[in-house]
Amino acid sequence: MTVSSTEPPGGFPLVRRYVSAELDWRFIMVKRSPFLWIAGAAASMLLVGGCLSQLLPTVTSPGGAPASFPPGVKTAHPGFSRKLLATTTTETISSVLIDPASGNIAAGGSEGVGVWSSTGAVRSSYSLPGRDERVQLVPKSGANGYGCLFRGSWASPSRLFDPAGKQYWAVPYGQGVDDAIAANFLPQAARPQVVVGYNGGGGISMFDAAGKLLWNKSDGNVWHVEALHVAGTPELCIVHSNAGGEITVRNPRGAQISKVSPGFYFSWFTAVPWPNRNSNEMLLANPSGKFLLVDTNGNIKLTLAAPHSPGLDELHACLIRIKGQPGLCLAVVAAPANVGKGSTLSLYSNSGTLIFEEVLPEMCRSVAALTRTKNQPETLIVGGTNHLWRY
Repeated sequence: MTVSSTEPPGGFPLVRRYVSAELDWRFIMVKRSPFLWIAGAAASMLLVGGCLSQLLPTVTSPGGAPASFPPGVKTAHPGFSRKLLATTTTETISSVLIDPASGNIAAGGSEGVGVWSSTGAVRSSYSLPGRDERVQLVPKSGANGYGCLFRGSWASPSRLFDPAGKQYWAVPYGQGVDDAIAANFLPQAARPQVVVGYNGGGGISMFDAAGKLLWNKSDGNVWHVEALHVAGTPELCIVHSNAGGEITVRNPRGAQISKVSPGFYFSWFTAVPWPNRNSNEMLLANPSGKFLLVDTNGNIKLTLAAPHSPGLDELHACLIRIKGQPGLCLAVVAAPANVGKGSTLSLYSNSGTLIFEEVLPEMCRSVAALTRTKNQPETLIVGGTNHLWRY
């Protein structure tokens, strides 16, 4: 849509918040009975919530939402600090992409998609029907051509939208969705395919952009799905977790390439190249209050201190060049999955040393780097709640 003068600054249309039934069932290993899903979910919520309430301090953030730790900078780095880039009317920005040619910043949130300049000026925006707490931007062409995917949940199906906000298709209701990812797994296709991971015994499926089922493979509780290039394979692969806490790699036709246990329970993760942008992508997980960088064979390559992250967080990461630091640094945003509404931003040197950490007073679920040429320092963009932040 076109931003009008009657809309709040930032460009997303104002949409009333609807309470979502989205919950995180990583602890539930029940595979088939819907009744057992509900019973197990309720018991898990009571048990986990009760335990965490005893183990973690509960405070109130400036916005009134509970947080695991008091907001503020815990580890400072010279010249690295948070500033407001833009205010939005979407509540949760869960995907940020930056066009390297123009520097335009696209942000996908729970009610819409907007594009801003690197200085915060609105370029374009459109609203979306319905809402989803987790949105993935899908670039089409040009700096302003971004469609998006509702990644789905038990409460809502995965849905794919074109760059004008028109719905291509939606996964039919049925077995609950845990996660979905859109990517060009099949280069000959004109539009991206969507891989959907189901809760229970629904397994994992691939659909084309028209919603046609291309394949389904069996598995239990496919918690999270990502698309990445794996060492030794020429194609874009599918990597996902499951009820067994395993790392599973599949080719675009669904065939299993590998399945390994990394020695810890593998559920939520994100993919990031390491140690350089042209390096193989690694998997970043947070099983127990520390970040682990592992390869797809389950080998732990780096252990990163995360003193203000309670574990089992939703993670987002990117590489960024920071003034005074040799090589690229790793920026990690962790949003607690089950406790509070605050988030943490952690910055690590190329050797894995924690050089900056801030507990943010709001839910932040996306991060990207505004890259520069000739080894110049870069700008970090963090998508929060009603805000785009820059460092």
